[in-house]
Amino acid sequence: MSEVGKSGKSGKSGKSGKSGKSGSATDHAGSEASSETSLALALNRDGIVGSWDGLGSAAPATIPGTGLSYLTADLRGDVIDQELVSALQLTCDSNLAKVLIVGAGPLIAITKPAPMDFQAQMPTLRTLADLREDRLPEIVVQMHDILSFFGTIHQLDDSQRRWTLELLEAAVRLAVTVEMPIKHGFRAPRPNTFAPEIMPLIQTPPHGSFPSGHGCEAFFVATVLHRLSSAIPTEDAVRADMILFKQARRIAENRSVAGVHFPHDSLAGGLLGCCLGDWLADCAMGNAPLGGAIYDGTVPGIWTENGKPNPNPFGSANLAELLGRRTAQGRLGPMPTLAEFWVRAKGEW
Repeated sequence: MSEVGKSGKSGKSGKSGKSGKSGSATDHAGSEASSETSLALALNRDGIVGSWDGLGSAAPATIPGTGLSYLTADLRGDVIDQELVSALQLTCDSNLAKVLIVGAGPLIAITKPAPMDFQAQMPTLRTLADLREDRLPEIVVQMHDILSFFGTIHQLDDSQRRWTLELLEAAVRLAVTVEMPIKHGFRAPRPNTFAPEIMPLIQTPPHGSFPSGHGCEAFFVATVLHRLSSAIPTEDAVRADMILFKQARRIAENRSVAGVHFPHDSLAGGLLGCCLGDWLADCAMGNAPLGGAIYDGTVPGIWTENGKPNPNPFGSANLAELLGRRTAQGRLGPMPTLAEFWVRAKGEW
């Protein structure tokens, strides 16, 4: 396992990580801390310092090192988490959630589908249940870890891409911070409350179904990796079903295969994740972020199909359509921690 992110399980919803506050304690000279070591150090000091007048021999102005490099990974995580969270504002009631870019404009507005819209997707869950035996190993691992699956596409370790990995872990933590209040506000029932025959493959999480935490986190990670490694706009990459987004879609779909999420959950979660990923990348580079995304049933073919609720709207074309309706928002003030993370991570590519 990577040195970064040993402390794991980021997810209050998607639990998707290896991405709790990342990292182990500072690796000091010598042995690990212990009472024996502390006693030995105290006796050693008594033996060599002798009489001391208590006056210092230096007056340093600051800790050596540039930028964030002197901090351990977990402390860098604390610093970037505060900067990211403070740049977004969230409002949510039982039917409408809005994520706002502080000082700029709306990032996304999500309307909760009606019960009949979820109910119309039960046949899709019945069909997807036939894939359970094939997908079981993935489903179980992805309950606690999605980054390993992206690590099969791009090299993600703390020797070659430490800053990239730390940035992805910060992204997952931010996703959880944003998605959980929305889930709580909507309190959308899980599939097994619509039909006990669903009999999920895994334990059903106690929090709301909509939007999908795994969907949000997987597409957030995919978008950040895409923006680090490619100049193709996210909307176009999603429409082309490029491999990072194909991976994110499979992770999200596996939750429906398991019987704990509807397609609506995954599409809304995917849209939220892509919006967060593009916002992070644009803010890091000082660009005006894209925003104004809407998930409210007004886009033809997504909530309804031939005048009836769509049984399975979760697909690349529909997600790209929703992403394509965004517009540039106002520029934010400087985000120096994020900018440094981005420059260092980009340098690893």
